[in-house]
Amino acid sequence: TGKAIEEYLDKNELKEKRKVNNMTEMINIHNWLLPKSEKHMQKMLDKAVKKFGVPEYQKEVRDRALALVRKKRVALDIGAHIGFWSKSLSEQFNYVMAFEPVESFRDCWRENIDKNNIDLFPNALGEKEQTVEMVVNMNNTGNTHIDPNSLGKGTVRMITLDSLELSEVDFIKIDVEGFEIYVLKGAKETLLRTKPIIVIEQKSHDFYGNNQYIAKDYLCDKVYN
Repeated sequence: TGKAIEEYLDKNELKEKRKVNNMTEMINIHNWLLPKSEKHMQKMLDKAVKKFGVPEYQKEVRDRALALVRKKRVALDIGAHIGFWSKSLSEQFNYVMAFEPVESFRDCWRENIDKNNIDLFPNALGEKEQTVEMVVNMNNTGNTHIDPNSLGKGTVRMITLDSLELSEVDFIKIDVEGFEIYVLKGAKETLLRTKPIIVIEQKSHDFYGNNQYIAKDYLCDKVYN
């Protein structure tokens, strides 16, 4: 499956060359490389070390979710950031696809991930193919999100998950700061076909005017009903 996916993505010019932008300044926080201006993740990783003894962001929810996965063939990390989930997924699955549209985050991701069974793609995912812009919060990089006023007129290429025609997906993590519902709508056929375990962020965001649980409700009504 991994080889077939790579061939498909290479043919459609989606996969980015594996090179680092030397202009990205980084800081080492508990052996994770992040953009130098990052402040919020320092606190999150400090809390993880205090609670779990290891600097693993969102470790508890990840461990609970992965315990439900029966087959560990293909996993998707949508909103890969600097690789917190990608690293763990690459250690447990045969193949991982990570999607991160922000260049400086991808630079850090490459420094943090050393496995060969994972590919990083520079695309945003959504309900339809278009271009968008990202609003980047460099002090709290985890709060970075798609600019709702940029849909159809940005510089970042957005694709749908369904357009990749994946035949095997066992696990999906989606953390895209309120844009989860649109990722799911563009992935409906893939979800119906593969029935993966899914982790979606459900924080309250005001960026797109949706209620907090709209993504969960969509999954329950349209996919796993």
